[in-house]
Amino acid sequence: MTYEMALTPAELHRLAVHLDGGAEMERGERFAAARLADGRAWRITLGPERERRIALMRFPICDAEIRLEGFERPAADAFLTRFHKVFQKGGG
Repeated sequence: MTYEMALTPAELHRLAVHLDGGAEMERGERFAAARLADGRAWRITLGPERERRIALMRFPICDAEIRLEGFERPAADAFLTRFHKVFQKGGG
C-alpha cells in the first residue's frame, strides 16, 4: 500500500516505535522495519520529499509505502488501523 503523507524521516523514526515490533525496529535513512517474534514483518519506506503549499503554509509531503509480510487479513487491518492512529496529525 502507498499513502501520500505529510511525513519526514525523523517523524517516521520517532513514531514507528509505537507500531507492533517497533522496539526491535531497523532504521535506515528513509525507512523503518521490524520483524515480529512470530515471523511477520513490516516495512515503511518513504519516497522522495516534495512540498505542498496551502496559502502561506508549507508541508513536506512524500509517498509512504507499507509492506506487510505474513499478515492475515484481520492482522493486516489491525496493523493499518494502528498505523493511521500513530501517524495521525492535527487531532483528527
